[in-house]
This record gives sequence, C-alpha cells and structure tokens, in this order.
Amino acid sequence: MRNNSHARIGTDTGGAGVHWNGISFRWLPYDFEIYSKTVDRYGKDKIPKDMTIQDWGITYDELEPYYDKFEKTAGISGEENPIGPKRSDKYPNPPMQETAVTRLYKKAAKELGYHPYHIPSANVTRQYTNPDGETINACMYCAFCEEYGCDFGAKADPIVTVLATAEKTGNYELRNQCTATRVTHSGNRANGVIYTDTSTGQEYEQPADIVVLAGFVFTNNRLLLLSEIGEPYNPKTGKGIIGKNFTGHFSNLSTYVGTRGFFEDKKFNLYAGAGALGTTIDDFSGDNIDHTDLDFLHGYEVHYFQTGMRPIANN
Repeated sequence: MRNNSHARIGTDTGGAGVHWNGISFRWLPYDFEIYSKTVDRYGKDKIPKDMTIQDWGITYDELEPYYDKFEKTAGISGEENPIGPKRSDKYPNPPMQETAVTRLYKKAAKELGYHPYHIPSANVTRQYTNPDGETINACMYCAFCEEYGCDFGAKADPIVTVLATAEKTGNYELRNQCTATRVTHSGNRANGVIYTDTSTGQEYEQPADIVVLAGFVFTNNRLLLLSEIGEPYNPKTGKGIIGKNFTGHFSNLSTYVGTRGFFEDKKFNLYAGAGALGTTIDDFSGDNIDHTDLDFLHGYEVHYFQTGMRPIANN
C-alpha cells in the first residue's frame, strides 16, 4: 500500500458497499491455509525468510455456510466455477447475461483447455426477495453502477439489504455524519466508542456491550492504533500485529495488467454493462498451478469485464 488515490473509501450510509462493483468471489481453500498447504506441498524452503504468510485460523469449510448465507442475503447471481471449491448450495440467481465479448472469451478459453465461468455478481439478474424479505430489483445493464450506487435498487448493497432489515426491528439507530475516533476499553474488553458529530463538532461517548469494527482495512487499523488496542506491527523486528500485511482490495492496489484486442471482422457494443458483468478462469489462481519450479507463490486470474461506458463520465 503506497497511497489512497484508488482506495475509494466509503464515508456515507452503507460505506464502500454502496459503490462497489458487485464482484463476489469466494476465497479459495488454499488462501485460508496458505502457510501449511504450501509447506505440505513444497517444503518450508519454498517460503522466503522475509515472507509473512500465515494460516488464517479458520478454514474454507468452516466459513462456507456463511458464504452461502451472504450470497442468499445479497442475491448473488453466479455460475458455478468448474474447478472451484465445493459449495453447499447453488447461487440464488442465474449468472448475468452473455455478451458478444464474454461469449468470445469463453470460447477461446475452452479451446485452450481452460475452465471459464461467469463472475459472481451482486448486480442481481432477476427480481429477488432474500430470506429477510428484502427485494432487490433486476439489473438493467445501464452501466451507471460501475463504482457508483444503483438508483434502481438492482445491486445488493447494505442500504437495500441488511440496513433495511435492521431498521424494521425497531432496535436500530443510524447516526449519519458521525466519525468514530476511539474505542474505549477496560483491560482486554472493549466497552464503547467515542465519536464526533461532524455537523456540530460535538463529541460523544457511546457505551456498548459489543463493539464491531466494520470500517474497512484503513479505518479499522486507524481506530485500533488510536485506541492503543493490540501491538502495532514493527517491520524491523517483525513483532506486532496491527497494520501487519496491510493492504486494500484488488485492481489499482495490486499487480494488475490489462490488454486490448482489435478485431477487424467483429463489432462489440460496449456502452451497456454492469459493475460485475464479466467472465474469468481460475486455472492459475491460488495453488491451482504447480509452483515447484516457479519463483512466486499464489497466482492470478485472467478475466474480461464489460462494465459499460459510465454514461455521465463518458459524456
């Protein structure tokens, strides 16, 4: 992490979950146990001395029921990954529509012996009512949602799903224009939050039996450091945990290589699309390739997205 220029941090109701593109992959079993699975297959010498990878302390199988619950809450539209990990159930909605480009990608990938599939999407493909009774509309492929909120309510975001459900309980209060600055704690237990109402400058202390940090990686680390909770990571000694392996999401924040192709005999209408409309292969993801003679660990996915032309920005 070197800068925040592409972090796109969410600061309003629903946070970054409102302007996310809707791409909804699951982590692979290898990701959860990357250290032990790497050692088992290649030996300890495969891991460089200054590499800090470790097992997460939870496995894919343990988390899988919660993946399934999330996908049903969000109405994820997907196609099963031909070489993906086991699932307890199918996606609740069918995958997004094929386009001329995704058809071409899949055809080429299959001819090369790979296993393409439609990317799991929170741009919902048909009107869907989730287990909590919240209705998400069908995506119109208008391309407005790519990095923005969906006015039509066809993208699963916190506003149309979990926040709407919480509000119906009568036990939920949303405090807008407020910024948490400290977590109060006694011994090893958090007991509240100090926050500032940014519209008035007034500071408040909110007691709590349970404190949940859900402010994404940047805010969570900032709050823990300011609250003096946990030991800050020291890159020189390798000790400490807060801020260790600090990073954001994919795209501009990681190694991301793009290519363009030109076709004399084909025309692609790319003005329409959606944030997560695309197709990919997992043949090179995680440890799906043999790393014995390679000088890196983990892998990459090769995809094509048709996000549309961002009508306002492009005009």
